[in-house]
Amino acid sequence: MHEQRARSIVIAAACVTFLATLPFTLPAAIYLVLSVYALVKGIGSGTNAPSAVTIFVAIVLLVSAFVAMLAGAIVLIGRPMTPRRRRVTDLDAGPELEELGI
Repeated sequence: MHEQRARSIVIAAACVTFLATLPFTLPAAIYLVLSVYALVKGIGSGTNAPSAVTIFVAIVLLVSAFVAMLAGAIVLIGRPMTPRRRRVTDLDAGPELEELGI
């Protein structure tokens, strides 16, 4: 029962660390994406106004990527916590299973 306590603490620490750094990393990532968008827009067609839809989609994709990174880290850290399935073999079969014909 207590064999997974350390791994659970690591998952909780990873979540807290990620959520604590999110207010700093998300604006920096948005600034980076908008800077690259401005450079590309300036080089390509300087007379057109920036597209609000493009900026909105970029921010939505950034937030989705951060959520996917958090979920991926939790899955990778927590994968060994799930117990493996055992096959029922003749050696494991008790009298209850023998009566059922398994």
